[in-house]
Amino acid sequence: MSGGAGIGHSPTHVQPLEAASRDGAPGSEELPGHRGTEGATPGTRAGPHGARHLKKSRRLLCQGVGVRYRFIQAEQAVYPVGVLCRVLDVARSGCYAWCQRPMRLRAQENQGLVTHIRACYQASRGRYGSPRIHQDLPAHGLQVGRHHVARLMRRHGLRSVSRRRAWKRPAMAAPAIVVANILRRQFVATRPNQKWAGDITNVPSRQGWLYVAVLMDLYSRRIVGWAMDDQATTTLTLSALEMAFQQRSVPVGLLHHSDRGSQYGAVAYQHRLAACGIQCSMSRPGNCWDNAVVESFFATLKTELLVNAHPYPTRQDVRTAIFEDVEGFDNRSVRTAGRSINRRCPLNQGKSKVRISRKLWLE
Repeated sequence: MSGGAGIGHSPTHVQPLEAASRDGAPGSEELPGHRGTEGATPGTRAGPHGARHLKKSRRLLCQGVGVRYRFIQAEQAVYPVGVLCRVLDVARSGCYAWCQRPMRLRAQENQGLVTHIRACYQASRGRYGSPRIHQDLPAHGLQVGRHHVARLMRRHGLRSVSRRRAWKRPAMAAPAIVVANILRRQFVATRPNQKWAGDITNVPSRQGWLYVAVLMDLYSRRIVGWAMDDQATTTLTLSALEMAFQQRSVPVGLLHHSDRGSQYGAVAYQHRLAACGIQCSMSRPGNCWDNAVVESFFATLKTELLVNAHPYPTRQDVRTAIFEDVEGFDNRSVRTAGRSINRRCPLNQGKSKVRISRKLWLE
C-alpha cells in the first residue's frame, strides 16, 4: 500500500523525533499547539491537553501499527488525522480502513461482558469488586476467569469502595462475668442456630455516634438480631438478643459468642442466656480475631455506609441507611465477602420465621 505501512504490514523504522527534525525527514512536523523542545522550561507543562515532549513518545512510536491507529482514533478530536498519521508514520488510508474494520469477536465478547459487569456493579451500589462480581456472572450464563473480570473493571474504571482507616475505640469497663473462649475460631456451623456471634460497633452522624449491636448466625451469616441506640449499654445488646429470639425462637443447643465487652458480660445479659439454656463463649482479651466474622461484617458495613466519607446529618438517617443495607440488601441479595460459604446470599442459607417490620427497626 503506497504512502505508508498498511494494516497487517510491519511498521517502518521510526527515527527519534529530535533526529528527524534535524535531518528534515518526515515526522519532523509538530502537532498544532506543540511548542517544541525549546519551548518548555523546567517545572512547566510542555503543551496543552497534558502533552509532553514528543521525544518521550518513542515507546508509542516504536510499537506496532495497531497501537498507533488506536492512538490516532483516540486523539482525532484534538488533532487532524492527517497530521497524526504523518507524525506517527502511518498511511491515512490504512488508518481509515482500520477504524472501519468490524470489531473482533473477542472485543465483541468483552463488550457484552462489560455490560453485565457494569449491571452487577450498579446493582451492588458500587460495592462489589471483581471477586464478588465474578461470583455473580454464572447466574447470567457467563463463565469467565476472575482475573479477566478484574482486568475489564480496571480498564473501565469500576472500583469497589475501600475501607477507611480504623478508629480506635476507648477502653471499655471490665465485664462483670467472664467465660472461656469455647468457640476457638471454629466459625463453620453444620446447621442453623448452632452458633451465634455478636458484637457492637458505632457509626458517626452530625448528631453524634449511633451504636449498633448485631447477632449473626454463623451457619448462614444472616443477621438474626440487631438493635440501635445512642448509647452502648446492656439494653442495646439485650434488645438485639430479644429480636433474635423473635426471629428464631429460643434455639436448643446454641453457642453464643461475643467479645468481653461490659454489655455482654453484664449480669442481666448473662442471666438471660442462662435462663434460655444457651452456652456462652467470649473472645480472649483484646483479640479481635476470635470474633473475626462479625468484625469483618462490620468493616464491610461501615465501608459501604461511609462511601462518601461524609457523616449523616442525623442519627435517624443512619438508622434508615443501616436498615436498607442490612435488612433490605445484605440479608436478601448480597454475596458475603467471606469464602467459607462460597459467597451465597444469607437468605438462601437460612430462613427466618418472623419478618421484622421497618417500624420496629427504626424505633
